[in-house]
Amino acid sequence: MPFLFRGIRRDSVIMGRVRQYFWYAIGEVVLIFFGITLALAFDDWSQERQLHEQQVASLQDLAENLRGNIDSLTYNSQADLERLERCRQVILQVEERMAWRPENGETFNSCRYWTSPYLQSAAYDSLKTRGTDLIANRSVRASIVELYEESYAVLVGDIDREQWGFQDGVFYPVWNRHIRTLPNGNAEPSNYKALLDSEEFLNLLYSRSDFLRRSVIRQEQTLEKTRNVLSVIQDELGHQGPD
Repeated sequence: MPFLFRGIRRDSVIMGRVRQYFWYAIGEVVLIFFGITLALAFDDWSQERQLHEQQVASLQDLAENLRGNIDSLTYNSQADLERLERCRQVILQVEERMAWRPENGETFNSCRYWTSPYLQSAAYDSLKTRGTDLIANRSVRASIVELYEESYAVLVGDIDREQWGFQDGVFYPVWNRHIRTLPNGNAEPSNYKALLDSEEFLNLLYSRSDFLRRSVIRQEQTLEKTRNVLSVIQDELGHQGPD
């Protein structure tokens, strides 16, 4: 009989220890689960914070580039407007067969130039390398991409390239037949009467004026779009605020 009681007591101790270990094991599992969950949550938060900081930095860099482009486009459009006015003065002088004066040289010389757009794109190139999806707001992202991939591409790749093609292939061959450039940079006709009688030269002036006019229109349109995108970026930065 004593052996029986000792066996029961031993079994009770063992069962008690099993129950104690069971709850201990459950506690360990719960702690590990919450530890992993917290670690994953912290990792997600850290990654989101890094992405947020990268997005803010990209938007700030884009805004800085766009401010520079606004200054450049403003200057270029105003300069081309002045050149367009000079070309109109030259056309009037040729059509009215006005007498040549030395001061006309600066006006003639100004008519042959235009401004090539040199737009800042380092921030956008960097964004494309990392992926434009870095900009979470779809409408903001779309406006940035449209500005660079369409508006800027047309201004630089189409309008300016067309100007260069016209300048090298059409303008200079006709211009150089009638106009010489002086050491001081001004221009004078090699034969003024022949210039006045040349329909080809007058047509050239009209073509140059048309190129300048279309270039100014495109630059002003692009300038307005650049201002709008800059405003959109500034609004987005304002909405995000400090983290």
